Amino acid sequence: MRKIVVVIVSLVLAFGLLPSGAFAQDTAGAGANPAAGEETGMPEDSAPSVQALGITGATDLPFGTWVSSSMTDTVTTQTQTFQVTVPSSGKLTLDFLSSVQRIYYDFIDKDGATVRSTITVYNGSVSSPKADQMVCWLTPGTYYVQARQYATSPSGIGDYKIRASFTSANVTETEPNDTPDTANSLAVGAWSTGIISMYDGVDYYKFSLPASGKLVFSTRSFLRSITYDIIDKDGYTVLTNVANYSGSESIPQLTETVLYLVSGTYYIRANDESNAFDGAIKGKYQVMVSFTSASVTEMEPNDTPETANQAALGAWNTGILSQTDKLDYYTFTVFTSGNYSFDFRSYLYCLYYDITGPDGYTILKTVSPYSGSESAPTLSQLELRLDPGTYYVKVRKYGVTSGKYEFAVSQIVPAAVTGFRAAQTKYYVEPVKSFKIGCVYDLAAGSKKPTLTWTSSNPIFVSVDNTGKVTTGWAAGKTAKITVTSDNGMTKTFTVKIVKQATPAKGLTVLKPPKSMTAGQVKDLKVKINPAKATGVVTFSSSNKSIATVDAAGRVTAIKKGTVKITVKDGGLKKVITIKVK
Repeated sequence: MRKIVVVIVSLVLAFGLLPSGAFAQDTAGAGANPAAGEETGMPEDSAPSVQALGITGATDLPFGTWVSSSMTDTVTTQTQTFQVTVPSSGKLTLDFLSSVQRIYYDFIDKDGATVRSTITVYNGSVSSPKADQMVCWLTPGTYYVQARQYATSPSGIGDYKIRASFTSANVTETEPNDTPDTANSLAVGAWSTGIISMYDGVDYYKFSLPASGKLVFSTRSFLRSITYDIIDKDGYTVLTNVANYSGSESIPQLTETVLYLVSGTYYIRANDESNAFDGAIKGKYQVMVSFTSASVTEMEPNDTPETANQAALGAWNTGILSQTDKLDYYTFTVFTSGNYSFDFRSYLYCLYYDITGPDGYTILKTVSPYSGSESAPTLSQLELRLDPGTYYVKVRKYGVTSGKYEFAVSQIVPAAVTGFRAAQTKYYVEPVKSFKIGCVYDLAAGSKKPTLTWTSSNPIFVSVDNTGKVTTGWAAGKTAKITVTSDNGMTKTFTVKIVKQATPAKGLTVLKPPKSMTAGQVKDLKVKINPAKATGVVTFSSSNKSIATVDAAGRVTAIKKGTVKITVKDGGLKKVITIKVK
């Protein structure tokens, strides 16, 4: 009888009806006793097929129910096969309860390749059965569990139980999607759910951006080891190694990455870095991309002088420097010699603006704003005198930051001052005194702040600075003409006379003050001082500038409905008028 058994076993091995090395493993393991739950790996390329494993007549494993069986053979080592059907992508949990001193469990996929090679349960007994568990993240299909007897001796005989449980991952992912060509389409603004299964370590998703702008890439990782990359259509990695190493089913790891990209098609690669079959580090993940257009005027490509965009003069030009784009060029033409202003708004950290000559490379001036952000852009300004010709603005960044920028180029036109106003044109001042002339200019619509020049006809005795502040000397009786001149040639002249001693004002009158005004209305206050040669300076103030303002020349401008008090002073005298704004 023993000879017949040996012949049968030899035939089984010769025709590959049992897994390669099964008997050798039993023999080698007879003298070893590793810790309970130890796994032994099987290379994927050596995994036997379903037919080679002899999988026929497998017993069903319904979810949530213990299925009992026994190892009883005392002649040949026994193999018992179970099958479980996974209805959707998710987590399969296999619980084992063994009263056998040693027993092997193999998990085999629908193609016969061992997904999780072997789990060995040691030291089970009738009085103290041993428990173990196998977690498998899987795609839909029918899978197999084989229980293998360790030996025909008493150490390999006994009862065991297997229970299968399943939790769907509720994925939106569709397999296969392990290459860019098979990538799933990803809707912008919506979460997409996938799993890294026990034999699928890479998933690809594809999305398209209709314009240049801000992308927010969000992830939720319910597994212990996964990285994410974003790749452009040419295979260039624009975002690399967003790593999640501490996620779990109960506490997912969350990440959010902001980057700026130009329009086009991109791919997300979710990658299991472990390259292991351990079900404990596989699992579910979620990815989402959100997009906000930067509303750019820029047209790519524009990274050389030859491909430079035409900059609009007198208007804001908007562009982005994306993860893959390090510089942008713009060109503009000057037809009239003059001063030109350059205004910059930088929404990203560490940006440079180069103003270059006609060759596009010779730098005339560089502005380098730092620490800009989306919420707090850095504002910079530059003024250059340019002659007729072609010029370039080169925008470049330092490092791997990305973001939006804006700039404007405008010719500076001299301010058009239409006239000057003042409450006083003659001043009587004691020796060694200072005061500021109350002079206000009026501008033509659209004009910028003018440059004013102040001069004195007698600077030795009466001097004036560039703000209109006058200082008198010691010589009483000396007189000077103080003149203010705008850069477009408008002038106004004041007379300053040095007197020996002060003559305080005794009377202050506001001629015909308005009692009411309409919002938007303007009134000039006329003031009479008595005596006319009093040594005072007339000043004006408003009790509520949000209702009405008053300037240094006495012009009241009504702003909104309410009541305001305008105070006029000269030395120790003052006059308060009340105006109701309707």
